Amino acid sequence: MRTIIAIAKILAVAGLALLLLEYALRTVRSLSRYGVLHLSSPSADVEFHPEYGWISPSSRRVEKRDDCFGRGWVTYNKEGFRAPPMSHARDAEPVICMLGDSTLHAFQIPDGQTLPHLLDSRLRQHFARPFVLPLAVGGYGSAQEWMLFEEFCQDLNPAVVIQHWSENDRINNSYLSERYSGPTNNNARLRPYLENGELALRRPYPVRVSDWIDGLLVTRAVNTLGLSWTKDPELASQGVEEGWQVAEEVTRRLSKSISTKIALVEETEGRAIEMFRRHGFLVATYAPLTADETCLPDDPHPNPAGHHRLLKALWPTLESVLREMALAASNSPTTVQSRGDDRGTEPIPD
Repeated sequence: MRTIIAIAKILAVAGLALLLLEYALRTVRSLSRYGVLHLSSPSADVEFHPEYGWISPSSRRVEKRDDCFGRGWVTYNKEGFRAPPMSHARDAEPVICMLGDSTLHAFQIPDGQTLPHLLDSRLRQHFARPFVLPLAVGGYGSAQEWMLFEEFCQDLNPAVVIQHWSENDRINNSYLSERYSGPTNNNARLRPYLENGELALRRPYPVRVSDWIDGLLVTRAVNTLGLSWTKDPELASQGVEEGWQVAEEVTRRLSKSISTKIALVEETEGRAIEMFRRHGFLVATYAPLTADETCLPDDPHPNPAGHHRLLKALWPTLESVLREMALAASNSPTTVQSRGDDRGTEPIPD
């Protein structure tokens, strides 16, 4: 009996210690990431999802305070995207979907200063009711972006789909590469991978207990250490090529599903540029962001100035596409008037 009581006390103390450590990690993480305290969940910007692995939170509003990224609120709609309610898309024109990862998710940046929000503001200079839907979640790979497109965008019949390519997509697309290249591009979360043409849920980290326990910051910290100790450059390199094959397949599927598509790619990503052009994408490129356009050395993601530059790179290509669409519509016998004629907005200029 005494042995049982002693073991129970040890377990209770250990459990309390782990609980305190979990909340200590949440305190440090939330204050460093958001500038405000968030303790109710391991992350304020993503939550577990049984199909996607994780997704941004539903109907949440998070305050952010950061000298580099800005101060304000980050708002998510019911589906978990930084967009107006999906019902607004029913009578919108044009509908534009944007696919991407943490750059477009931009959880660090308050509303109004991200690329999708800046694009929406620019479109409102020409259209009365545009709808920009950023299907973007931090850490996503090509397969997850394709899944979001199928579920949330395809039925909207978007005028344009914009794909933002990140250099780490080729790593996130492969279990081998993600599992054995260390923790830099590994969120230690359940992820669907496209393998042999089929989606497969896999856990690219060493310590696996359950979905809930795996998502705790304590467990993820252990897995981050484990990923550092189990690096295998040979397997990781093999996985990168698999990641490119997945990107190629997803790009092919997108190309078959939509007629007008634009890839936004850093000009140094030559292989990605060739891949998108080969599948009929228009490509808008941008030079690498400067130090003033990111929050380095703390965070390499673009700050509001970086998102303004991404819009500057994207807009000429998108404007040309929308102008061609407007011209085609004006020449159609079913067209009565051009968009914006009686709504106080300006048409896309010739």
